[in-house]
Amino acid sequence: MKKNIFVGLITLCAVILVGCTETEFIYNGPMPDGGKPDDKPVVIDYWELDATTANNLTVVEEKGEYSFVTTGGDPFISSIPLISPNNADSVVLSFDYIASSGIDDFEIFFSPVAAGRSESFGELKPTDQWTNVSINLKDYIAKYQWGNAGDFLRFDFGKTSDVSFKVRKIYLRSMTDEESSATERVELLAETLDEYLNANYSAKVENISLNTSSNMLVISGNTPSDGKYMICEIAPYHDVTIDYQTVSAYDINNGNFAIEVPRNVRVGNITYDRILSKWAIVKVEDDVRTLVSHARYIDELTPSVVSQITELTTKKGLAGVGPAEISMFSSDLDELGIGSTTYNIDVKTVITSKAGADTEPYNYGGKIYYINKLAVNQITDAIRQLNERNLSVAAIILVSPGGDPTINELLNHPRYTQGYYTMPNMTTLESVNCYAAVLDYLARTFSSKEAKARIDHWIMHNEVDQGHIWTNMGDKGSTPANYYFDTYVKSVRMAYNIIRQYNDKSEIFTSFTHFWSQDENGNREYAAKPMLERMVKYSALEGDCKWALAYHSYPQDLTNPEVWNDPDAVNDMNTKYVSFKNLEILGKWITEKDHLYKGSVKRSLWLSENGINTHSYSDEDLDIQAAGCAYALKKVMGVNGIDAIQWHRWIDHPDEGGLRLGLRKFTDTENGGMKKPSYEVFKAIGNSDEDEVTEKYKSIIGINDWSEIFY
Repeated sequence: MKKNIFVGLITLCAVILVGCTETEFIYNGPMPDGGKPDDKPVVIDYWELDATTANNLTVVEEKGEYSFVTTGGDPFISSIPLISPNNADSVVLSFDYIASSGIDDFEIFFSPVAAGRSESFGELKPTDQWTNVSINLKDYIAKYQWGNAGDFLRFDFGKTSDVSFKVRKIYLRSMTDEESSATERVELLAETLDEYLNANYSAKVENISLNTSSNMLVISGNTPSDGKYMICEIAPYHDVTIDYQTVSAYDINNGNFAIEVPRNVRVGNITYDRILSKWAIVKVEDDVRTLVSHARYIDELTPSVVSQITELTTKKGLAGVGPAEISMFSSDLDELGIGSTTYNIDVKTVITSKAGADTEPYNYGGKIYYINKLAVNQITDAIRQLNERNLSVAAIILVSPGGDPTINELLNHPRYTQGYYTMPNMTTLESVNCYAAVLDYLARTFSSKEAKARIDHWIMHNEVDQGHIWTNMGDKGSTPANYYFDTYVKSVRMAYNIIRQYNDKSEIFTSFTHFWSQDENGNREYAAKPMLERMVKYSALEGDCKWALAYHSYPQDLTNPEVWNDPDAVNDMNTKYVSFKNLEILGKWITEKDHLYKGSVKRSLWLSENGINTHSYSDEDLDIQAAGCAYALKKVMGVNGIDAIQWHRWIDHPDEGGLRLGLRKFTDTENGGMKKPSYEVFKAIGNSDEDEVTEKYKSIIGINDWSEIFY
């Protein structure tokens, strides 16, 4: 990523602006081709900003450097308009900034300024040194037809007052060769992935298994009777519609064939485990390969010991249970009568690149990584307490963007731009091996029969349909949905093939928000239903695996506890939202024959993060939340196909944007984590006093009988 910044600084920007500052400098850094820099100055026309357009912002300009202080909740400033059209190649916005406290949201409006003509690029991280930002605006320039004479950009700097920061060297540049190549590859993938999924190929890979005695993969299938065919290995760092021309391949017989290949192969300095790969058939004519089958993953890996998991005893559960909550109110885990929990694991807290007093080495693929023993001990202690209560535990696997720089370089997706978490990087062998190493360690430590603390199931990442925030691999709208989801499928299948070696009863859950289908404005590029339909298609074509569904059926408006009034959560399979109001949609979807595992086994459906807000701690608002809780849990218990719900939150948390979703109040001095009425409702559901406790909330909802809440 750093290389791109340096390359960008030597790229001439051809945009002409009114009043732009012409700056000369001699670049003495490394050249992208490894040669020596040219001694003659590079001229860059840096943009000027129009101080008269500033809103909620004080502006001081000195020698091309802008110093700002925000004075309200809507700070912005515009660039001086273009005199002539923008050069078509100038698409990357580059600038340097200093912001010791960071900027909570950087947004760009493309003139003419109007609702729907802006894009958010997330947080600008705190920095006390000049830090470069490069944002590829190519897709947005095309989307908004921006770049004509008179056009300008408006820069919005968050929503917080009293933030001081500086900006300099603002301009649009052309893409570097590296950026251009990556962009072209993504565009090609976007064009070819749908063709691949919809193709009717003449050959088929039928089955892939592991011969444990010889440690060989056994691949069988069929081809037409004429011509020459080969079986190609498509590793996770390959893309099936592009790389089949150059990857490892083996000759196969025409017609029905079976071939054995070594499970492990040395690639560079890594011993690569081919259970992570998928395999496709190509036809070879004049040394040119043509893809003639869908690729297929290994079908199943059976552990050498008998697997075990904790079976669900009730649908009720809690989400995001961590050490802090357990230490404060551990008795709740017994009193609330739950059967399951989720537990967040950020892999960056587990794996590091350097040895230390609190690390232990871990060898995977012939590479040594280091495990943070303190983090693992904390996970172990918390999970053990959950195991002791016979709770089924699902770990949520997250990849934060920060941490050990070496691990960041390996695990952060190269297209990551913003958001709380990144899609794991699987674009290189080294990145795949590092990601596989941490998954293998977690599975071996927490899912094998010998585990001291057992994780039963694994939820891969968080709310991937809102990936620009929660599993980012590019700016919202600039990463094609089919390319994004293809990457997510790779992550799911890697986890599946690694974890099921240790426990073949573990399920790998996919995580989605309450946005069910694309809305009429097309703003939900990654809505849940189209992604799930794509997951089903991948399973049908590339070999099914027992993935499951982790859904977040929050109210349509997360702040509004009156979920029974959700206007766009309706009884229709194309509803915009699935909230507690219309859970029947999920129950129907998960039980449809086409969505069953191998056509016969229902996939598990957990509502793995869901809750009802409390506007305030007034008696009235607490009762409305309790009514929402009763409504939600009654629906969960009554809808077929739903296996469990994990309520979010157990305890109100101050860092949730003003939401109070907990069954207990804040743990501050004033509130002390006091139980809310919703706590008593949650506890009563499924017990003999359920009707008595929930009776008073019917009038708030506006019903006479609980049967009225069901479609």
